[in-house]
Order: sequence, then C-alpha cells, then structure tokens
Amino acid sequence: MRTAECLEEKLRGDFSITLTLVNDTNALLFTPMLAEVAGSSLEASHISTPLRSTLRRTEFIRGTVAEVDLEKRLVILRSDVGADGVPARREVPTTS
Repeated sequence: MRTAECLEEKLRGDFSITLTLVNDTNALLFTPMLAEVAGSSLEASHISTPLRSTLRRTEFIRGTVAEVDLEKRLVILRSDVGADGVPARREVPTTS
C-alpha cells in the first residue's frame, strides 16, 4: 500500500499512467494494536483501514498473483473459490 501511495504522489499530474494493486485482503491492518482488540479495549475497525478509501487513484483488485506471463504481458490472478469449488482465474493485461 505504501508503494501505491508514493506512486500516486509522484504521478499525480500524469493521468496517462494507471496503477493497479493486487492484494488478498481489502484492508491495511495495524498489527501492533491487535492485543488491544483481543483485550476488548479497541474495536477491530479502529486498527484497520480500507485500501480503497486510502488509495484514490489506484485500482484495487482482490486476489493473489499466481503467475506472470511476460511474453503475453499478463498478470494471472487466483481469486476466491467459485461456485464449482475451483479457484477462479483472472488475467490482468499490462500496458507499455
């Protein structure tokens, strides 16, 4: 997430470049505060920040990178398990 934040800042005037973040969760978790959540002095929502609300210019895709096809310029993702019990596969094209 920090890399995406820095890229958004550096590229703020260049809208010809798109940013995509692939992550298996939709939130950034501040783990040093987990003990307070376990002890009920804080709610879990107080130590978690949704990625979509923080990254305004970056497209967010929930999934896990399974493969990178350099020849075809594709990032292949393994997403959540589909209705048939098989992990879904998604191809994300990259641009030059």
